[in-house]
Amino acid sequence: MQADGKLLVAGHRVLDLSNDLSPKWQAVIWRLLDNGQPDPAFGQGGEVAIAVRGIDAVEDLLLQPDGKIVAALRVGEPCQAPGTAPIGLCFNQAGQAAFRGTSLLRLNAD
Repeated sequence: MQADGKLLVAGHRVLDLSNDLSPKWQAVIWRLLDNGQPDPAFGQGGEVAIAVRGIDAVEDLLLQPDGKIVAALRVGEPCQAPGTAPIGLCFNQAGQAAFRGTSLLRLNAD
């Protein structure tokens, strides 16, 4: 919760289920007013959508004293796990191990 009582909610949304690779995710941060409605002064219509590598999700948020927001994201490229692959191993369209990592993003309070 921000100092003015507005609530930040974060996660991801699935964008595309139509390809042979894993679904594409978009990291999203929403800000809600005290009545639960989206805050139109935040991002676009109350949300900030973030695309980094194609499979992106917000894992954590930190509010800084100056009001800025730090988001920790899990990022990766779309991929497909073969039936015999160990859990977590995934290959991109080029047949190489898909990139998986983290990213930090700092947003203004608005």
